[in-house]
Amino acid sequence: MPMDDRIWNLMVAAIGQRIDSAPALALIEAIGAKPLRAVTPRNLNDHSSSKQLGITVSSKPTPKHRPYWPERKEKRAYINYITQIMIGPAYSGPLPGGLRWGLSKPELDAIARFELRGSDGIPYWNFEAPAPQVTLAATTSSYALFPADQPAFDRIWMQLDEESDFVSAYAEYEQTKPLVYVEDAFFTVWCGLNGLLDEQRFDAQVLQPLRDRSTTPLAFLHGPCGRLLWSADIRPQHLAFVALYYNGIGLPDEQRWVSDINKAFMISNHFQDDPERMTQDDWANYDAIAPLIDERLAQWQRGELKAKARTPR
Repeated sequence: MPMDDRIWNLMVAAIGQRIDSAPALALIEAIGAKPLRAVTPRNLNDHSSSKQLGITVSSKPTPKHRPYWPERKEKRAYINYITQIMIGPAYSGPLPGGLRWGLSKPELDAIARFELRGSDGIPYWNFEAPAPQVTLAATTSSYALFPADQPAFDRIWMQLDEESDFVSAYAEYEQTKPLVYVEDAFFTVWCGLNGLLDEQRFDAQVLQPLRDRSTTPLAFLHGPCGRLLWSADIRPQHLAFVALYYNGIGLPDEQRWVSDINKAFMISNHFQDDPERMTQDDWANYDAIAPLIDERLAQWQRGELKAKARTPR
């Protein structure tokens, strides 16, 4: 079925919108798909498809995008947002960036930025976004559409431009444990004092209270950081260090952030039930753990902090 610019524009407009918003409802109606549903804690995503048009619309209540955090409820159901649209070769409307179905890998390499994603190594090519909060990615595969030895472009993923999350401090959690995020605050403050935070979002004026120690680490996390430390907060040259050390995936136990917390404080406040024994939000405790983070950064710079190589399956 031929399609015009109207469908493409509806898809772009619907990304990031509530499923019951006018742009979302207009898209679902235009492609003839079933309405998307509100979600509950037991069912945290939904999707709706038009096989005839090759379009699948997906939604979830917890996108990693600042305007949508924290997740919100209305009565028992979460507010649900359209976060991704998959466009397959049945779609015959306009394509971005000079794309055409069946575009080969060398042709894609010539027009887009290459990136590998996922454990199975599916090739993705990233394109300029059609709107500030939307990213586009084209994928290749050796499905039946193409010979196995000649993979070619077969799908577009239009998706909300999400971040990786490190610290997400929920105010509700702190009602029962006011100091539960203090170690995360120490790490965030260390990033600020050591030049790892984005200089546009965290300029000299924002960081000065840390240098003067006129605020506390937890107050900095709650205030200027908006309770978040996500990937866009970190300068690109240090993002690999933060992701590796803070998450600890593949690192030896003794080099992980969680292990350094235990070295400095015996136990994280997340697992401490006695208020009297919780690590306090003060600079003395920051000074207890900061040298451990200093050493991890130095190890990373020397190439001594790295994930173990995975054994091929």
